[in-house]
Amino acid sequence: MAEAALGETRREVPLSKGKLVAILLGCVGFLALAVWLWTIADVQARYPGLYVKTVAGVVFVVFGWMGAVTLGSCLDRSPGLILDAEGIVDNASGVGAGRIAWSEITGFRVVTIRAQTSLAIDVTDPERFVRRASGVRRWLVRLNWEYFGTPVHIGSQALQIGFPELVELVRGFHGRYGRPA
Repeated sequence: MAEAALGETRREVPLSKGKLVAILLGCVGFLALAVWLWTIADVQARYPGLYVKTVAGVVFVVFGWMGAVTLGSCLDRSPGLILDAEGIVDNASGVGAGRIAWSEITGFRVVTIRAQTSLAIDVTDPERFVRRASGVRRWLVRLNWEYFGTPVHIGSQALQIGFPELVELVRGFHGRYGRPA
């Protein structure tokens, strides 16, 4: 059971190396698909070659970036999630929010995005979380904010914990240390 034990002041949730390897293998599969599409782009007759190469290029860039981030997570020994008296440290994905103080959290929502469920964390200053990201990560964090109302989403896909336990754990710590949401 993931619920914060009475008196527990810190909980670390490790990254699941098995789940990360599965994600990495999926990325490799999509990279192989992108290379295959590129090689057949000019000989297939159904779509214009430039269109097929554009799709292949986008797939290659997206899954290449995702694979690189996932590989980095596989090699990372730090926990995917830390909950303590100060707040949450989200290192669970390539767009992890980092430190989120309890005082910044105004509420929680369960959000499903393309069959992936995440815990959306509403914060007092969403722009701050966008500003502290950089590169592709900044763009993805801004998209989260624009489309789903908050830049902070924590999923259990890469954690050694199921989603219901994740929600229970975060709410338990917030109930003890945060202001009511």
